[in-house]
Amino acid sequence: MDSEYEVFGQNLTYEPHYQVINSPEQVQIYEMVMGDVNGNVTTVLERADHPIKDNRLPPLGFSKSHPTYDTVLVAGVDPSDTDFNHENGTEGSGTDVVFFHVPMNGEKAFCT
Repeated sequence: MDSEYEVFGQNLTYEPHYQVINSPEQVQIYEMVMGDVNGNVTTVLERADHPIKDNRLPPLGFSKSHPTYDTVLVAGVDPSDTDFNHENGTEGSGTDVVFFHVPMNGEKAFCT
């Protein structure tokens, strides 16, 4: 974090949702970003018109068929991100998997 408590590398308006992070400038930030009637990012609740991004991890069991989905829907997550809130093909896991593709300069990766 920098001296203003902002995450290094995030975009000026908001950081998009990533399935794969392959650059030092990319960082996964789970957040809600609201847009006004003109499509501009706003943090003023009275000006909020629609979600531009809401990739906050939903609670276990939450799905698109949930009765409150129209007011707390997932937004800004590409449909090709098939593991967001899905595990083993079942919706409602409350999880996400992010892949990191990092140059290793010939070194072998060690994972546990």
